[in-house]
Amino acid sequence: SAASDVYKRQHLDGAAGFSVGVLLFALLEWVSVLYNLPVNIVILLASANVIYGIYALTLAFLVTKPVYTITVLAIANAVWVCICIFIALYYVQTASLIGVVFIILEAVFVCILAYYEFKFRFVLTNAQL
Repeated sequence: SAASDVYKRQHLDGAAGFSVGVLLFALLEWVSVLYNLPVNIVILLASANVIYGIYALTLAFLVTKPVYTITVLAIANAVWVCICIFIALYYVQTASLIGVVFIILEAVFVCILAYYEFKFRFVLTNAQL
């Protein structure tokens, strides 16, 4: 069913965000060199992914989700898009191409997530197996 698909995607999105964050933390120094970004920026990227993952997974496992919880998720993602764009623009002259591309792709992906989370917030509040 459509609700079951949405439910599975909620778990996948949360797990993916959490995993990316943990990987960024685990490979902190290497990623910092690869992206030619300060370690504190990589920590920010990792932290945001872990926090998103925890929040999204928490929501995915809730049987009843108030609509505001999904709205908060969508708004937080929209804010993160702005932060990613700011970071990319601020470091565009010094970061490596792969670093800038990663941050821009994250912004695009999270923007799409934010759009669909907000658009389908009422469906997502009722999504369960």
